[in-house]
This record gives sequence, structure tokens and C-alpha cells, in this order.
Amino acid sequence: MLILAAYEFFTRTYIFVVQRETQSGIISLDPKLFGGFAGIFRAKGLFEGPLALAQYAIGLAFLFKSNLRMVLVACALAFFANGRLGMIVCFLVLGIYFLEKYGVLNLLKSKKGLKIFVGAVLGLILAGSFFIDEKALERLQSVANIQDSGNSARLIYWKKGLDMFAEYDFWNQLLGNSGFYRYQVGNSAENGWLMLLLDNGIVGFMYYFTPLLLITYLSVQKKTYHFAYMFLLFVCMMIQTFHLGASANLLYWIIMYSFYLQLKGKQRYEVG
Repeated sequence: MLILAAYEFFTRTYIFVVQRETQSGIISLDPKLFGGFAGIFRAKGLFEGPLALAQYAIGLAFLFKSNLRMVLVACALAFFANGRLGMIVCFLVLGIYFLEKYGVLNLLKSKKGLKIFVGAVLGLILAGSFFIDEKALERLQSVANIQDSGNSARLIYWKKGLDMFAEYDFWNQLLGNSGFYRYQVGNSAENGWLMLLLDNGIVGFMYYFTPLLLITYLSVQKKTYHFAYMFLLFVCMMIQTFHLGASANLLYWIIMYSFYLQLKGKQRYEVG
């Protein structure tokens, strides 16, 4: 996947383009659609679009959080996909990796650990300076800017979703009304947790949210860093419909199950 994404990034071409039928006719999910109008290129690899590749990178970073090479691969994939959330989350997973492996004080004391950490950070910065152009950097910097058109649109979708859920009757609030929001608005609510409430109700929401709470509880109980990953995953679901894609949904449950097995097999120990 990394080789294919790198090939696309440097050649500025896709290895294939998906044709999708919409209400406006058939459209091509090509480079111009995903970033050409903004003057940037976003690789997609074997997925239909760069957002899915960025989600894959996030899942890869979570799933192989204890493997430095795989986390760095995930960071590179997020760079090539030019996914803002993907780059931020993968970089944070890299930071948690070093905290988990060495601890804050031990990392500062360990020459080997400190060299690897500084080298990894400098490598990512250098890679970013070569791979990400000025427009892409501006796009990354706008991630927390509520005045940004994309972010303001997301807030509008959230408000519409909350208003719609408040108007549901009891059974729809409990079990959801699948597809109703998208049919009425023509878009998702741009929020995974909110879409779970709207499409699957409180029951569907708790089906996904309960494992996150369980892993967070076990992490705090056994004093591991798993709670930090759960927080990042919660944020991912707040900003994207991370669970809805076919591959992202599978990765979500693989991550949850693997974290649960890790925590159930661990003895109580102090972090750092």
C-alpha cells in the first residue's frame, strides 16, 4: 500500500479511478475531485479515495502501536493521502509509543530512546517539508479553525443531526431510522457517533461506545496507555464517520478486540 501510495504521489496520477453514479449523473473520483481544485494531490492507493487511505493509516497505527516501523509507515501513508486527521493522529500515536516504551523520564535519560525519538520526529518533519506543499500545510493548519469552510459546514451538519434526533419518536431514538438523515440532508452528519444515534439509535450507539468505555476502564485500572488511544479513537469518530466504511468498520472492531486481549492478559503495572 505504501509503494502504491508513493507511486501515485510522485507521479500525480491514480492507478485506477472509480466511477460513481449520483443524482447529478456519473462522476469520476479522480485527483481533481479530491484535491485538484485546492491545488493539492492526495494519494489513495487501493481505496476509492484518499479519506479511506487516511482512515486505513489511522487503523494501522492503532493496531500496530507497539511496532515503530509500522507506525512510521502509517505516518507516511497519512502524508501521502494528505489527511489532516490521519497525520495528526498517527503523529500522536508515535508520541504515545515512546511514552509507553520508555516513560517521560526514562525517555529523557535513555540515549538510545532519545536518539530514536528525535530521529523519528526529524524524519517526519523533513519528509513533510519535501512531500507537503504550501497549500497542503495551510490545509493542515486550518484543522482547528472554525472559520474554515469545511469545519463550519461540519458544525452545521452536527446541529442538523442533533435537531433531527431530538425530533425522533421514542422507538426511532432507541433503534434509529437508518438512512433518514442522509435522505433528508443529502450528506452524512460528518460525525460517527451522531450517525450511530441517527441510523441505529441509542442501542447502536452503545454497541460501539461500550467497548471504548470498557477498554478505558481497564486501562485506568491497570495503568496503561490504552486510554490515550481510546481518546484518539473517540475524537476520530467525532470528526469522521470512521466506523461506516467497510475497511474502517473491520479495523474498529479488530482494534477494540486486540486492545481488550492485551489488557486482559496484562498484570497490574505502573506506566513509565
